[in-house]
Amino acid sequence: MEQYAHVSQYQHHPMEGIYADARPPGYGYVELAAQEQHSAQNHHWQAAEPSPGQPQDQKGPPVARSGRRQHVFRFWRWEMAALVLAAGLVGAMYGILAHFNNREVPRWPVSINLNTLVSLFATVFRAATLAAVAEVIGQLKWTWFRRPRSLLDLQRFDQASRGAYGSLLLLFQAPGDALGVLAAVLMIASLATGPFAQQAVRAVPCEQLVPDVNASVPVANLFQVGYARRGAGQFDVVYDIKGAFVNGLTNPLGNDSAVAVACPTGNCTFSEHGGVAYSSIGLCSRCVDTSGAIGTEPADYRTNRFVLPPGLQLHTASEGGPNVQVGPGGNMSWAAGHLTPEFEAVSTYALKNLSVLAYTGAPCGDSPGLRGCSNNIRTPKGEGMRPLAVSCTVYPCLKHFRGSVAQGRLREELVSTVPAVKSSPRLTVEPYSVAKQPCLVGGAAYDASNFSLLDDGRRAFGWAVAGGRNVSAPYECLYQLGGVLGFAMGSFMDAMPNGSCEALYNSPAALHCGNSFWLESLFVGGRANLSLVSDVIDKFAAVVTNHMRTAGTSMFVDDVGRGPKAPAVGAVYQTAVCTQFSWPWLLLPTVLLALSVVLLALMMARNRADAEQPVWKSSILPFLFHGCAYPTQSTGPLDQDQLEKTAKGLEYQFQTGNRPGQAAPGFVRSSAAADPPGSELDALIAGR
Repeated sequence: MEQYAHVSQYQHHPMEGIYADARPPGYGYVELAAQEQHSAQNHHWQAAEPSPGQPQDQKGPPVARSGRRQHVFRFWRWEMAALVLAAGLVGAMYGILAHFNNREVPRWPVSINLNTLVSLFATVFRAATLAAVAEVIGQLKWTWFRRPRSLLDLQRFDQASRGAYGSLLLLFQAPGDALGVLAAVLMIASLATGPFAQQAVRAVPCEQLVPDVNASVPVANLFQVGYARRGAGQFDVVYDIKGAFVNGLTNPLGNDSAVAVACPTGNCTFSEHGGVAYSSIGLCSRCVDTSGAIGTEPADYRTNRFVLPPGLQLHTASEGGPNVQVGPGGNMSWAAGHLTPEFEAVSTYALKNLSVLAYTGAPCGDSPGLRGCSNNIRTPKGEGMRPLAVSCTVYPCLKHFRGSVAQGRLREELVSTVPAVKSSPRLTVEPYSVAKQPCLVGGAAYDASNFSLLDDGRRAFGWAVAGGRNVSAPYECLYQLGGVLGFAMGSFMDAMPNGSCEALYNSPAALHCGNSFWLESLFVGGRANLSLVSDVIDKFAAVVTNHMRTAGTSMFVDDVGRGPKAPAVGAVYQTAVCTQFSWPWLLLPTVLLALSVVLLALMMARNRADAEQPVWKSSILPFLFHGCAYPTQSTGPLDQDQLEKTAKGLEYQFQTGNRPGQAAPGFVRSSAAADPPGSELDALIAGR
């Protein structure tokens, strides 16, 4: 039996000139044992005689290629699966990041975080994508050699399928194939997949809701306890209300004047409806410039005194004349023609109407009603002064707020106010009432037109004035200031703000107000005008309102006025680390996936169109079987499955040629290996 069939017997072998002189019998670049029982006529690697009608230079029978075109999807099934996996990973990254966008960073076991998961997805995505791209590059090297090419190009394509450096070289060494260029670009661009995916996830500070914990800010539906009877028709407010009055004029921005909010984390919000978060009974104020009502006695503007009808006066003839004087405004009828309609409407139900007469250095243009105004008066507080009159009214009202707590501080904004009025102004015991509209009850909004829908026989109702008429409103929507308490507060205010302050030439830095030291705030350092005086009275009303909110209750009280608090409830947030999804960074893997799908589709289309070119991809077996060592010209090229099945039964060993008895370096057939059955190979080749 002939032990080895030497490759030099094939006259058409491409590398015959390279190895023919260097190889002894029994040794070759690749050798294949022949089966002893098979004849030369039916052995599949023997050259066959031309059949009738066949060209003389064609070896072997014609081979049908239609089957390969039908199975192009089978040859690329794993690459398609890899791209499906890559698509799933991209979708998973989009889905997971969108799910956790602006949410607290998830806490998973084993120290796995969202960045780790995205990095893992990006790594597997790149591996799956490059698996398909690498096989396309591997297939392109075989189509590249459909024309005469340098054998070195085989190595260049192989390097390109293995990494970015080889792909970069391929761009310059084989620019003629558009698919090759696209595949090389995808190989290079894939290096940025991981960094880009990591940039899509950012950790940012955020506020997260704390479950089962509530914030609260005090509000009051009812304020009616806080006075004592001194005698028939005489009532006095308790000391804490008096303290609120004094704080309102002397220290309106102090901590003692602020509302104490309950917010465990220092960051809380209160939900709004129609721009209003919560409401409370309180005090409001409104002021107007009544300088037009100032008169002089006698008519000398510069040296004689200025008077205001309620009985206030300023004069400069003597050194000890007052610089600011405050007194009751009465029913304000003396200021007719100087009042606004809004002022007149609320002053009727006011707890206190007061007027301020002071010297000021403010321009005359601030008081257009003042006749013959000129800043030419000299006082101990300075020169260039003129008289100013401001009248204010303080009245009970319903205050609408919106608010939030940030860094432990309550940030509250007054949205609007509604006056609280008496249905019978002459009755002292009649409360000041107002109904909130709209009003949320059980999550639904109600107003005067449908309050009756809430009357189920079990809900408490009370009377209030709304829209100029009395309406019956549920207690949840009713706000009141007790009539007797309001009378006592007004009586105290009649006495408290009244008085005057003087400035002496021998001590111009001081303003002497006697026991009424709080009146100095209305002088505003000699710069008083309507806006500044209004601000002082507004702050006074706000401080008293804060006390009413803290000491007040809900409408559900007992016979002596004691009842539960009814604070506004809000949500508590804590600062946490959240995930922010920056989706533009995922455009790179998305584009890479799309181009990889296009690349594979074009490659499959090329394979289907060129049925003569087998799908070998990155396999090296075609070069061994059909290149320089295993000629099969008589049967046509084998496809990859056939090559692998054939190669499975062949054993070769590489010899370096440096040991005794070895010829030139090369692969030799192992003598212990059994030849694959000839009938199996024949059936394989003939039946493909």
